[in-house]
Amino acid sequence: MKADPDDLTVRDVLALKSQQMLVVNPEYQRGNIWTSSLKKKLVDSVLRGYPIPLIYLHRIRQTAGKLVSERYEVIDGQQRINALSEFHEGAFKLFDPVKDEAEARFPDFIKRQPCPWAKSAFHDLSETIKASFLDAPLRIVQIETHDPNEARDLFVRLQSGMPL
Repeated sequence: MKADPDDLTVRDVLALKSQQMLVVNPEYQRGNIWTSSLKKKLVDSVLRGYPIPLIYLHRIRQTAGKLVSERYEVIDGQQRINALSEFHEGAFKLFDPVKDEAEARFPDFIKRQPCPWAKSAFHDLSETIKASFLDAPLRIVQIETHDPNEARDLFVRLQSGMPL
C-alpha cells in the first residue's frame, strides 16, 4: 500500500464530487448519518480555521488500451464531505452561537466572538467568507493499492480507532 498525503481545498473536493470522481463504496460505507447539528458545527469549524481530520481516499486507476479512468473511493471522510457539499448547495443555515445556544452548545468564548456567518446559508455569505470556505485547506491521504481488501482493512481500522 502506498499512502501519499496531499492538501486540497474544499473547492477541490467539491469539484471531485460534482464531477462524479469521488465515489462511495457501499460495501463498507454507510449512508448520510450525521445530524444537522454536526454538519453545522463542521462548517463553523472550517470558517474558524480549525483543522479538519484527515480524509482518506482510495485512488483507483483503470486502463483499457490507451484509455485511462481515474476515480477516488472515500475510505474515511464521507460524512465531512457530504456536510461541506450540502452547505455549499444551500441545504442548511449555520448556527448563531448565541441565539441557538440550546442546540449549538458552543463554549462561552465562542459566544463572545463575532460570527458574521451566523444564521447564514452559503448563498447568504459575503464573497470574502465564501472564498474563505472554498479555499480552506483539507488534508487528504491518497491510498494506492492493487488489493481492494487493503482499503477495506484501512477503513475498519480507522472506524474502530485502531492504531495504524
